[in-house]
Amino acid sequence: MIQTTNIGLNKVEGTDNWRTIFADYNQSMDIIEQVLSRKVIVPSTPIPIPSGTVFYNLEGLTINHVVDKWQFSSSAENHPPCDLTITTYDGYFSVTNSNGSTTETICPVFVVPITSAIERRSAE
Repeated sequence: MIQTTNIGLNKVEGTDNWRTIFADYNQSMDIIEQVLSRKVIVPSTPIPIPSGTVFYNLEGLTINHVVDKWQFSSSAENHPPCDLTITTYDGYFSVTNSNGSTTETICPVFVVPITSAIERRSAE
């Protein structure tokens, strides 16, 4: 077995027997599952929108996570009921409502964005 990539996946070598190949495959799938489960995080229950700032612990969250979706309980995704900001930290996040009051809840979806090169494309 040879470990590859920065997450430690296993690569099959020509000398591996079928038992080693299956063991390496299963171990690699476990590693992939663990890595992916840390890239998208959703709180287990919706949280009330505060009238100020409130902090919440959320296991696995990092400062690199951003809010992909707010998931308001009543308002449309792009029409929040008040001025909201969510700030992420390692292991927790804050929700700040700087203007307005509401009885709505949110269930934010946190993701880690991946940077990819972009290049201008000519018209087809």
